[in-house]
Amino acid sequence: MIESFRVGNEKVIDLAECTKVPRIMIVAGPNGIGKSTLLYALRSRKGVTGAGKILYIPPHRAWFRQKIRAMYLWGKNMKYGDFLSSDRIPGVEGLNLRGLSRTYDSLDEAPSTIKHILGQLETRRREVITRVFDQTGSVDKDKMPDVYEPLRKLISFFLPHLQFSHIDFAARDDVRCIFKNIYQISKGSPLEIDIDDLSSGEREVITLFLNFIEKRIGERLSTLEGATLETPQDLILVIDSPELHLHPALQQRFLDYIRDVVAGDNVQFIMATHSQTLVNAARFDELYVLVPPQKMRGYNQLVKVSNEATRLETIRELAGETYSLTLGKPLIFIEGRPPGQGLKEPSDKRILEMILPDFASYTLVPFHDRQRICALIRELSASTELTPLGLCVFAILDNDRAAEQSERDVDRIFAWPVCSIENFLLDSQAIWDTVQPQRERLSWKGPDEVTLALKEIALGLKDAEVKLRAEEKLGCFRWHLEANSDTGIEDSFEEGERKYKEFYGDKEKRRTAYESAKQEVDEIITSDKIFQSFRGKEILRRFHMKFVAGLGIGYQTFVYQIAERIGRRLSPPEILKVKAHIDGFVPWSLPTTLQALLTDLQTNKESLSIPQDLLTTLTEAKSEADKAVEEAKKWTELIIDRNALKEKCWTTLFTLRQHIASKPTSSLTEQVVRNVDAAAAKTAAIITGQPSFSQRQETGTIARGS
Repeated sequence: MIESFRVGNEKVIDLAECTKVPRIMIVAGPNGIGKSTLLYALRSRKGVTGAGKILYIPPHRAWFRQKIRAMYLWGKNMKYGDFLSSDRIPGVEGLNLRGLSRTYDSLDEAPSTIKHILGQLETRRREVITRVFDQTGSVDKDKMPDVYEPLRKLISFFLPHLQFSHIDFAARDDVRCIFKNIYQISKGSPLEIDIDDLSSGEREVITLFLNFIEKRIGERLSTLEGATLETPQDLILVIDSPELHLHPALQQRFLDYIRDVVAGDNVQFIMATHSQTLVNAARFDELYVLVPPQKMRGYNQLVKVSNEATRLETIRELAGETYSLTLGKPLIFIEGRPPGQGLKEPSDKRILEMILPDFASYTLVPFHDRQRICALIRELSASTELTPLGLCVFAILDNDRAAEQSERDVDRIFAWPVCSIENFLLDSQAIWDTVQPQRERLSWKGPDEVTLALKEIALGLKDAEVKLRAEEKLGCFRWHLEANSDTGIEDSFEEGERKYKEFYGDKEKRRTAYESAKQEVDEIITSDKIFQSFRGKEILRRFHMKFVAGLGIGYQTFVYQIAERIGRRLSPPEILKVKAHIDGFVPWSLPTTLQALLTDLQTNKESLSIPQDLLTTLTEAKSEADKAVEEAKKWTELIIDRNALKEKCWTTLFTLRQHIASKPTSSLTEQVVRNVDAAAAKTAAIITGQPSFSQRQETGTIARGS
């Protein structure tokens, strides 16, 4: 087995390392990231520690139709595993092959040998039968073992509509491998199909697993021949894009099958894939992501998605899938309904992408459970598990209720400056452009009439807004009936009543909450901020019901048309500013981490011979990180250049790490290296490469978590 590997300086890969390779490794990541390069390096044993026979299945697999003549099947026995382990397909008498190199950027002709190999297995079977007949004068078919049982089981597991039938030697110049499709009947019997006429997906199943089937059939034949079985050998299958031609259901079965194989044989699978099915079904110890070198700068680009099954399942449950973690894009949870859920209910995700198409550069995941999302973000913020993926996980919360202190204190949690995303749609010009074709029926002359209509509806919601704010100020309590007897039920009710009175029984508390809420709403109206602070979803829905529904425009269509029109103009500055702060994200803990490293280095400057210029540069980086974090906390315009900050940190930390590595290993050097790596992990989370807010549009006012 491959126990570990360290692949470096291979095209786009600066460093991809795994110190403990699992029996099943699934490598995911965006296109052009180097997955095929990594697999080919492993196939060539570059930087590999461990033993075993490596079988390589490249991505461009070619199954060319072959006309098999029986006379050529009696020659040298060919093994499919030998083809998979070779650099080039050798010439095979009777086969029309080009002899191409077996690399990830050329056609692989190994599948074109499968029909010939099955034909040779059949000749061995016939020789065994002939020998038995010569020795005994008869052959009892019922006592002869079915050497093709492994192939039948494989086909039954993946392709239950097919059955392997036999190898047909009726035409000596055109040997056929016959399968039967039990769902297609021809002349009262299942339709017979030659292996060359199977579908691409059906042939792909045989291509991926013939090595195991051939081995098991060969063992059965060796037993019948009285030959000594070969000593089992460790096998490593390196497969590039195993999902090719396979339906998602078959991809799931593929994963189930190889897990069974690994459990019973000395086999290891290392695969690269873009399959959403395989990635989503991968276990925490199987899934790795390859990230761009610029995100890691001298550190390992091959990152394990999660070290804990529980955490991976939590992320999978909240995000809906694991696949989104492998796209190399920030994952942003937004409050709202996922697309396709509800009866023609507009999706916040789609609204946001229409208002600002740049949000397509993120993976947006709508959610309802605010408390669980915030807990997950806090947990991930405190760890460095996902930051190497370049995948900072964020949440953007609605501002329909005051953010809790625990939400404001997390660097990856943002809040819209308005009540909800629908408030951005209270745009009189965009609404007017949407209803303008029907303006005669509405008796409106322009956007000003739309503004007046929206304001009238909003003011009609004043009492509802006061009520909602008063309820929020009073808070709520939960009570559950807990009892196993009549007496216990009464006691439980009495306890609930006592808690209710304790919580809401104070008249002064209720009056204060109401007066405070009323004053707050009055101030919103006086300052003309109703379109920002009142519930935009309810305003928009009532506006639609009163003025637009009668025009034959559905609510969902109405909302999306407004969003589309806003997106054609300059997007709202508040949305742009939220995006700018995400694009310019710097972990709030970076300055503290750099300071801890600086303190450690200054204390041990003499013993470690730390160059002064490194300390000076690191001090400058810490100062700039302080300013960047201050910008984020105060939501001011971004002045600090995130690209320059990240480059300064990377260069200094990498040079420092090399300097420490040149010293004799000791507990001190190990401690400093840990601090350097901790700072590097924080640096990896800095997001760069997007235009700064000052390059996009003038700033708007926004308050974090207000």
